[in-house]
Amino acid sequence: MASEHREWQATGTYRERSRRWMLLVLAGVWLSPLVIAQWLHPDPRGYGTHEQLGLPPCGFKLVTGLNCPGCGGTTAFVLAAHGHVWKALRCHIVGTTLAVLAATLTVYDLFGALTNARLCVRRYLVPALVTLTATLVHIMLWSWQVGLHLTAVK
Repeated sequence: MASEHREWQATGTYRERSRRWMLLVLAGVWLSPLVIAQWLHPDPRGYGTHEQLGLPPCGFKLVTGLNCPGCGGTTAFVLAAHGHVWKALRCHIVGTTLAVLAATLTVYDLFGALTNARLCVRRYLVPALVTLTATLVHIMLWSWQVGLHLTAVK
C-alpha cells in the first residue's frame, strides 16, 4: 500500500510539472503575435499593416474598392498591442478582440504555470464565445457597409 501511495505521488508530481510546462508553452504561443506586433507600425489608412510582413495587398480591395471582412484586422491587432484599444476597435472588432484575448490568455497561462493554480476548467469557452460574438458583429457591420455602398452606387 505504501508503494502504491509513492507511485501516485510521483505521478502527481510528473503531471504537475508537465501541466506547468504546457502552460508556459501556451503562454509563449499567445505572447508571440503580441511581440511581433510591437515591431509593426499601424497603417494610418486603417488597413494594410500586414504588408509590412511581406504579404500582398488585399485582392478584394484592389478589385472592388471595398474593404473585405479581414481588412483592418492586422492593423487593429497592432493598435491594441500598442495599447490603443479604442482606435483598434474603430478599425476591426475581431482583430482587437484577438489581441485582448491573446494578452489575457498570456497572463492567465503564466499565472497558472507559476502558481500551479487551476482557475477554470473550461478556460477556452469564454474566449471562444467572445471571439464568435465579435466575428458575428463584424460580419453584420461589414454587410451593412457593403449594403450602404451598393445603394449609393444605384
